[in-house]
Amino acid sequence: MARLDSSIAVAAGVPPIHFGVHEIRTGSADGARADFEKMLAQLASATNPNVRMMAANPGDWGIDAFAGDLAGAITVWQSKYFMPITTTNQSQQIRESLANGLKAAAANGHTIKRWILCIPSSMDGPTAHWWDGWKKRQEKAHDIIIELWDETKLVKKLQSPEGDQVRRAYYEPFTAPAAPTNVSEAFRQGGPVPSGRTVTLLPRHHQVCRRKNCGDCSGRSWALTLPRQQPRTSRVREH
Repeated sequence: MARLDSSIAVAAGVPPIHFGVHEIRTGSADGARADFEKMLAQLASATNPNVRMMAANPGDWGIDAFAGDLAGAITVWQSKYFMPITTTNQSQQIRESLANGLKAAAANGHTIKRWILCIPSSMDGPTAHWWDGWKKRQEKAHDIIIELWDETKLVKKLQSPEGDQVRRAYYEPFTAPAAPTNVSEAFRQGGPVPSGRTVTLLPRHHQVCRRKNCGDCSGRSWALTLPRQQPRTSRVREH
């Protein structure tokens, strides 16, 4: 039996998910919160029908995303971008989120039957202990089901068949294709093109028929100037 060379890196499974990518992609904590919230709405929608986001105007009724009828009972997803861990320092924000949602529900004629807190990290020991006790007390007091989608639960959902498209959209590394060497192919893709010459690009049909004043081609062609320096974009002049 052949021995495996330990110096060779062996890829396995899908790329790892790190929720810090939201701040890297948007460049700010505020941007990360909004991006994470949009991801959650799409993930919830992948497994639940009729999920909608709630725009803040000026408030959002304590709802980031919800499913159900606002004239009846709804399920609420509440996003909190706590990174890199969730501690007891954030417990007051969690309390206020549920309280605001319940207050808005009473004022606007709907009820919350299920409330899901979504965080991109794990709770430390004291916070997990607080959460377990607080969750039971709130469920009993308000006749509500409370759930936690933390780092572990979110990764599991994103790696499921239902959540795979969301995972790919937000967390799979993007590799740009190599620049084509063929001018027509480069123009079709809208990417970098070979430099150093000028060509005339014709509509696809006219490349075949080659007739003058062809009605199907609308008598149009494009002159594409390719600078000698490798450009990021190419200017197209229609005539």
